Amino acid sequence: MKNASENSSPDFKKLSNEEVLQAIGLSEYFEKIDSKLLENRLCMGWLSKEHKKHKGFYQPRWFILMSAKPLKKDCDQDSEILHETNLPHWLELETMYYFDQKEITKKSACSGIVPLM
Repeated sequence: MKNASENSSPDFKKLSNEEVLQAIGLSEYFEKIDSKLLENRLCMGWLSKEHKKHKGFYQPRWFILMSAKPLKKDCDQDSEILHETNLPHWLELETMYYFDQKEITKKSACSGIVPLM
């Protein structure tokens, strides 16, 4: 099976999480949220998603998941709840969003949404 990097264009460079957040417009929202609160409720990075029609063909996608409560088990003292009012209108909590690596810099909408609740 081929992986995402083998199927990508030769000049594909994975952007850093910070570069992606800036490109999709989330940086300005995250700057207003306490960094420790964000650290405990945010999961993001690159994944390889299998193509729907071409099995064995994987595509690089950048994903983000935010939770109202801490995602990590060792955050017992963290009882604050993150509210969607602190986020852009399109970003819902407890939902994973993924973005096509070719479309990130074009400020396009996400490629897919996976509700977790």
